[in-house]
Amino acid sequence: MFGGGSVAPLVQAGKLKGLAVSGQRRSRLLPDLPAIADVYPGYEVTIWQGLFAPVGTPLAIVARLREEMNAILAQSDIADKLAAAGSGDPYVTTLADFVARIRSDHARYGKLIKDIGLAVD
Repeated sequence: MFGGGSVAPLVQAGKLKGLAVSGQRRSRLLPDLPAIADVYPGYEVTIWQGLFAPVGTPLAIVARLREEMNAILAQSDIADKLAAAGSGDPYVTTLADFVARIRSDHARYGKLIKDIGLAVD
């Protein structure tokens, strides 16, 4: 099963057996577990959160928001709270990398949604 970081305490307590983490690198919560990409190269399922602004927001404002958010995410107590809540490690990127992630996920999961015929009722 995929359980996210919220199952880490169960793995740590020996109530669940972890096989791997689904990101591209090991989790600091479960450092003994390999990343699944180490076993199946190219495989990755990463859950991420992002902060979005309305289209047309001046780039100076976007840059300032990114700067402030990155400073917050760099605080170890914030990272610990996110990890404990099941969010995993902070996912800090450049604006270009974040745009590329969204486009990549849209292409990957959009194709999957079409292939299986998933529809919202």
